[in-house]
Amino acid sequence: MNIKAIAALSAVAKYGSYTAAANALECSKAYLSEQVKLLEDSYDIQLVLRTTRKVSLTPAGKEFIGRCNAAFAQIQEAEDQLLTEQTQLSGLIRIASIGGIMGEELIAPAIYQFMTSHPKVEIELNFSSQNVDLLSGDYDLAVRLGELKDSTLIARRLLSYRLLLVASPDYLETFTEPHRPQELNSHRLITGTISQWEFIKGRQKETLTPYPVLHCGNGKVMLNAALNGHGITRLPSIYVEPFITSGQLISVLPEWTEKTLQCHILYPPGRYRLLRVQKLVEHMLETIPQLIE
Repeated sequence: MNIKAIAALSAVAKYGSYTAAANALECSKAYLSEQVKLLEDSYDIQLVLRTTRKVSLTPAGKEFIGRCNAAFAQIQEAEDQLLTEQTQLSGLIRIASIGGIMGEELIAPAIYQFMTSHPKVEIELNFSSQNVDLLSGDYDLAVRLGELKDSTLIARRLLSYRLLLVASPDYLETFTEPHRPQELNSHRLITGTISQWEFIKGRQKETLTPYPVLHCGNGKVMLNAALNGHGITRLPSIYVEPFITSGQLISVLPEWTEKTLQCHILYPPGRYRLLRVQKLVEHMLETIPQLIE
């Protein structure tokens, strides 16, 4: 078994090119190419498809490296488990988290505090709206908003929130305030990644497809646009409540509400056996709700 050659193939598969893989491993492209060729020659089968633009795996290559990566993840987990007996936490924690305001003002500060208490812990924090596959072994935990779909993962509720419509006082002085959700499309709307807005008032339910003057997947941009009078936006309550309290924003259609949504920390069962992951999860559950207060 040629571990170095398998590791080379795994890197090429992960990064999609010899150049990117070589940069990540801090080695030469020639070395990686040589290792992959050795692997193909030893098994007498093509594992990599090479073109002028990109590198991809053959079906046999995908099957082979998938099984190898699963084995590597088990070895890494076994090695990490040995470190859990240390009195001082150490090692790398990979986190896939929502970004924007929550990522910058809640998740990151909580992690800073944790790193101060545990200086030998290293953090890789990825702010991305993409739902990563936690079972692949690339990440130890994730922070996600909304409904959960990964039934095989362990979920810990971090906080609750509602989606609120808000606008600045200046905007509402210029434009007539709406009284029903269907009137919103006559306004200047600021939207994010959600393509339909749902509203509930008692037994009444209405759904609106908003037509925005500004569409952006970044909550901070949406918030600042509303604060500067550019229109009505819809954001989690944890983002906008401080500005409603200060009078910088006004709640629009407050009688039309939505169900309470959740923000969760998710992780695969095996990763939680790592002491450093356990401690970080408990720290976030304790610290982040306090940062909102």
